[in-house]
Amino acid sequence: MNEQTKHEIREHWGHVNELSGQPFNYDFFDRTDAPLGTPHHALILAASSGHSDAYQHVIEEVLISDSRQGGTVNPKVRADMVYFEYPNGGAVFSTGSIAWCGALSQNNYDNNVSRITGNVLRRFASSEPMP
Repeated sequence: MNEQTKHEIREHWGHVNELSGQPFNYDFFDRTDAPLGTPHHALILAASSGHSDAYQHVIEEVLISDSRQGGTVNPKVRADMVYFEYPNGGAVFSTGSIAWCGALSQNNYDNNVSRITGNVLRRFASSEPMP
């Protein structure tokens, strides 16, 4: 994505924010994409795939409406679970799913989402340096 397009997207969502009060963070997307700002050293821990056409490529990146935007044909229709580090011991973990928190309490918190979240939080809270 070129700088002009990025600027236009930021400007559009800035106006949406002004009118609706809804925040927009250009740096957050559900999938990795280096041209959109994902650091090159980001690790994809898991990725979803095989979505139906009920799932569409994000509207911010689609300039025309056509039949090639659904999950059965567009590889950009996915969620990536991502981890990357920053200098001085900082790190980022992104679930890639807006529904992640809704799954935490399933089966009385005895599920993979809760275990992964607990592992990540314990690791981030640890005084040990990241490996």
